Amino acid sequence: MILKSVSEFDQQVRQNWIGKPVSVTKTEPTPQIRFTLEGTRVVGPDEVDPVIRQRYPDNNARFLVFFGDGTMHALIVHVDDGTVYDIRDHRLVILSDDEVVQVSQVH
Repeated sequence: MILKSVSEFDQQVRQNWIGKPVSVTKTEPTPQIRFTLEGTRVVGPDEVDPVIRQRYPDNNARFLVFFGDGTMHALIVHVDDGTVYDIRDHRLVILSDDEVVQVSQVH
């Protein structure tokens, strides 16, 4: 299902993905990210690390935060009106101008 609203995406994730172990891949090089998804939240720039605020200086910037357990406690993804969200049974994809983030269930 393709969604264009971060609030719709957030609601779907909360209803269907909380408590599931996930693995995250991104277009930007990162170490493997695995955690059990405990929650999501849409936040503004005042709620993210200053390093992230420097990268996205717009005062109206929004970020989708995935909260989890383990060594990775939060995954922060910059979103805007052009971001597209794809929800499948075992995969979430966030496609923005900056990056592609895929969250997959770990079985």
